[in-house]
Amino acid sequence: MQSHFCPLAGGSEAGCAGHLKKEYFTEQEVEAVFGLTCAYLRKRRNYGDGPTYRKIGRKVLYPRVEVEAWLDARTRTSTSDDGRGA
Repeated sequence: MQSHFCPLAGGSEAGCAGHLKKEYFTEQEVEAVFGLTCAYLRKRRNYGDGPTYRKIGRKVLYPRVEVEAWLDARTRTSTSDDGRGA
């Protein structure tokens, strides 16, 4: 059986269950779980076309469902697929 690498649990599978149930992620957690870099997320926030987020003071939090929905909306079937459908 293949071992599971969990970047948020220091690479161990044992600490993984906690973040899989998380509702909100920091930039760093989004980067570790979904592969979107912090710089990319900041740029998308600046342009207003990234996943929706919550801002509490200086802290930026991304709801898991919003990140997943944003990624799902960018699913393509080929390089010529512009995402607008048939």
